[in-house]
Amino acid sequence: MIAEPIRALLGEDLAGRVEEVLRGAGPEGGDLDLVAGNDGSYLPAGEVERRLRTAALRAGLAGLVHDPDDILPLVDLDAVETDGSGGLRTDLEALLAPIRTAKPYLFRTGEAEPPVLAGAVPAPPGGTPRRSYTMEELGRLTMEEYREARRIGAQGG
Repeated sequence: MIAEPIRALLGEDLAGRVEEVLRGAGPEGGDLDLVAGNDGSYLPAGEVERRLRTAALRAGLAGLVHDPDDILPLVDLDAVETDGSGGLRTDLEALLAPIRTAKPYLFRTGEAEPPVLAGAVPAPPGGTPRRSYTMEELGRLTMEEYREARRIGAQGG
C-alpha cells in the first residue's frame, strides 16, 4: 500500500501504523490512497486528478470566457481529459456548447471590449505637457514671469 521509498523513509513501524489508519478509510470501505507533497501535505489521490483537470480546463477557458470561475461549476469534470503534460485533450467547444447556448453572457465575443477609464484624467490637449513648478521655483519667478505662466496655463498649453 505504501510505496517502498516512502516505507524506507518512515521506517517499518510508522509505515505499518499509517497503513492501518488508511485501510478501509476510503470511499465505500476501500483503502484510502494518498499523494504526499514535498512539503509534507497530502491529498486523496482522486483529488490530485480533479485539480489537474480543473487547471487544464481553466487554462483552456482563458480568453474565451469573462470569468472561468463562473463556468467551472457548470462543467462535468469527469468529461474532461488531460494529456500527460497537463494540457487539455477534450474538445473544449463541444464541452462548452450547451453552456454557451444556455448562458451566452458568460462568454466573450470576438469584439474587443473598450477599457474602463472611470476616474482617469485625460492627457492635456496639444500633446505638450504643461510645465509645473516647485514651490522653490515659484518663489524665484518675477511677477511678470508668474503672469505669463498663468496665461499659458489658462490657454491649456
